[in-house]
This record gives sequence, C-alpha cells and structure tokens, in this order.
Amino acid sequence: MENKKPRGFYRKMSDYELVEYTHGQYGDITKGELAKKNQVLYRVLKKRELISKLKWELRSYSGMSDEELIVYAHKLYGDITKGELRKKDQGLHSKLVRRKLISKFKGERKNYHDISDEELIVYAHKLYGEDTTGGELAKKDRRLYQVLQKRGLLDKLSSSKPNLENIVDSYVGGENGK
Repeated sequence: MENKKPRGFYRKMSDYELVEYTHGQYGDITKGELAKKNQVLYRVLKKRELISKLKWELRSYSGMSDEELIVYAHKLYGDITKGELRKKDQGLHSKLVRRKLISKFKGERKNYHDISDEELIVYAHKLYGEDTTGGELAKKDRRLYQVLQKRGLLDKLSSSKPNLENIVDSYVGGENGK
C-alpha cells in the first residue's frame, strides 16, 4: 500500500516532474493497475492530460494464439483458481472467457469438502474481505458461494467473525494448544 502523500503533493509538481515521478515509482505498469494502486495520482495525470505522455505496458492478447494465451496465463499466475485469476487480472480472465478458453486454464481447484465451517468462513474472509456480502460473493466466486449456501453459512459470512482460536486449537490439538 502506498504511503499517504500530504495534501497537494502532486499538484505542486510540474508536468515533467509528475511524469518522471510516475515512471520512477511505478515503472512499466498498465493504466488500470496505476488507477487501482494510486487513484489520486491517476486522476491528477488524467486532469492534466498527461496520460498519453506516459509509457504504458501494453498487454495485447489479440496477437496471441489460444495456446500462447493459456501458456502465458499459467506462466504468469501458476496454479491459482479461476476465481482468483478473475480477482487478480480481470482483463486476462475476460479474454479467456471470450475466447472460450477458461475451461483450459488448469487452476488449482479448492476442495471445500475437507474444510470445517469456520475454516471456510476464514478462507472466504481472507480471499474476499470480511465485509463481503453473500451477493457480492456470488458474483466473485460462485462455487464458494454455493458451498456456503449449502452449509447454511451465508448469514455468518458478513455478520460474524469466526473464532480463530478454535481453528488454531484444532491444528495444535486441544484447548489452547494443551
């Protein structure tokens, strides 16, 4: 997470300084990545019409064959689930879906059947945040949503935090590791 800059930090810079600062701090990233990492800087650049003066990393998937795209996705993200890919790189995920290649992305599929209810809630919170609602989860990770729904845990998703001590105890063995 970027350190918070004092009010007017970017406004005091000349256009040249702002472009140099952006390249120095963020290197070659996409516009979308910069907008997510530093919304204030991105808005200042856009307002001053400096977006076109920056050298952006271009991720053009259109020049890749289907096989190259699958290899690229695996090389870049390894064995993550399709839901995690969607969360980390929506553009790549969307391209795989549009080309009907998402089923060929061999992400590691989570086996939710061996996970306790509390562990499942902790996992959902870790992956999507503690304030995620059932509706938001249904959009982000349909499979996890369905498992939580089947187990009757959707109400616990955003209304209560799981007892982490119990989970730790279950691994250590006994009450408080005894």
